[in-house]
Amino acid sequence: MKLLFVSIVMVIGCSSGGTSKAPDAPAQKMDAPAGMACTGLVYDSCNPANSNCQSGMVCKNYPMPTNINVCVPAQNSCPGTACPEQGGVAVTCNNMGYCKPPMANTDCVAP
Repeated sequence: MKLLFVSIVMVIGCSSGGTSKAPDAPAQKMDAPAGMACTGLVYDSCNPANSNCQSGMVCKNYPMPTNINVCVPAQNSCPGTACPEQGGVAVTCNNMGYCKPPMANTDCVAP
């Protein structure tokens, strides 16, 4: 009898009440979920040997001091045009004509 009572309480306590809410959605387009493979957007981590960067971008290695591989606009796209910001932070154009972010996007991992 005690087991039946506990079972009934558990079922009643776990009911949803018939209402459900849609999950909150981000206000802006997100890249891959944290821990998932990068999708090749600007400043995503990439693999120079097997680039996943989207069209118009290249996988660039910056060995010092950051040691990162990131998707960046093609060479000589800056300084003619400004480099896209990274999370609201200005990105500079290096002396080889590539945008050089301070770090790779942290919401995904290189493929």
